[in-house]
Amino acid sequence: MALHADGIPVLVVTATPDAVLHARCLESGAVGVVEKSAPIERLVEAVHRGLRGLPVMPVAQLVELKKSLDEARRYLAGHRPLSR
Repeated sequence: MALHADGIPVLVVTATPDAVLHARCLESGAVGVVEKSAPIERLVEAVHRGLRGLPVMPVAQLVELKKSLDEARRYLAGHRPLSR
């Protein structure tokens, strides 16, 4: 289910290239993530695709983001402080 604000799909535009953050945005329901440094044509295309309910990001990029998030979670699982 996609994250919506008053029925409008949410597209995250960010200055960070952090793949884990991008993956968390998608996991939270955003329809896509576009970096601010992307060409304006890429941003316009993402907005149009998102509004039409079409995929905003290539499948290969989504797979890589999921891998980054999974790796971060595995790392954190092994490095959490013991609770008291």
